[in-house]
Amino acid sequence: MLLYCPALIISLSLAVAEASDKLSCYVCGTEHSSATLETCEYFTGSPRWKPYEVICPENSVCAKIVPAYKGNVSRSCAPNETSTGKKIQLGCYVTGTTEEDKATYCYCNKNQCNTAHCLDSDFVNFLFVIASLCLANWYLEGR
Repeated sequence: MLLYCPALIISLSLAVAEASDKLSCYVCGTEHSSATLETCEYFTGSPRWKPYEVICPENSVCAKIVPAYKGNVSRSCAPNETSTGKKIQLGCYVTGTTEEDKATYCYCNKNQCNTAHCLDSDFVNFLFVIASLCLANWYLEGR
């Protein structure tokens, strides 16, 4: 019987929600005091992204900037307000008027959301833990 699995899922969900009050973003191709940075080319090809993770200061969002013409992608923590006090709008925006100065700016507020891939690593890890614990529970009940 898998009677304990729903309770386990609820408990882990609450633990994950409580542990995620500090925003974690990927940082590469830019200056940041707590990361050894390389260009984002190495980030994209890296099998492990953990060295690129940093805990952002309070009131931050994750940012990814993609130049349209001859430039390096950068990922970073960014203030969630502009210098004039206006809140940063989440999503992606293209700026610039010519091909040489166009860039796409993307802002998001979930852990490691400024990745190159669409699956959130926290969510995938969470699902793996839940599946493993339910499988272990099923195995132990069968003995």
